[in-house]
Amino acid sequence: MPSRLKALPPQHGLGKAIRVFREEKRLTGSTLAERSEVSASWISRIEHGHVDPTWGTIGRLAKGLGVPLKSLADVAEGFEED
Repeated sequence: MPSRLKALPPQHGLGKAIRVFREEKRLTGSTLAERSEVSASWISRIEHGHVDPTWGTIGRLAKGLGVPLKSLADVAEGFEED
């Protein structure tokens, strides 16, 4: 019988990193939504670790935050290690 891949839990570190950058830049969820073309409700779900966004969405959020994607990924990875 083939083994089934388990669904990984949402990456809470990514949501936390997005929230930290957003708050550092004093952006509301609505402002980030406008800048990144991602809905405010979807950003909230990501920040709370309820969903895993696609790389395309992560890239749009990084651009909306004005940070390099690598910086966002590095901070997220640091939070995952906590």
